[in-house]
Amino acid sequence: MLEADIALDPFPFNGGTTSCEALWVELPVISLTTDSFIGRQGLRCLTRTGIADLASDSEEHYVANALKLAADRDRLADLRLNLPARVSAGLFNYDQHIQELESAYRYMWSRHCDGMNPAQFAVKSGGRIQL
Repeated sequence: MLEADIALDPFPFNGGTTSCEALWVELPVISLTTDSFIGRQGLRCLTRTGIADLASDSEEHYVANALKLAADRDRLADLRLNLPARVSAGLFNYDQHIQELESAYRYMWSRHCDGMNPAQFAVKSGGRIQL
């Protein structure tokens, strides 16, 4: 039996796998997003599961998000009920992940063949490239 209502993603280095596992076992995660790659893993997991509003951009917002969610028993119950399906659809959708990875490879290879320097980009749902 789970004896917690909310997981607090550590910072400045997010929990990564641990935070994703918390979501898998129906435990909502409050995350603080930083500028580093490892500091954005919580945001990635929360975005993929459709609850990006639980990611915070400041320590104050992190605390406020945790307090707000702790007080919202209806939302906690809804998250507990729906998190496994959200995690399966968002984090374990391997076909979508492969499509996105292949889009990234094609974009990088195209830039290389055109003589362009590497550049930052994001791969959005459906394999769309966003600069």
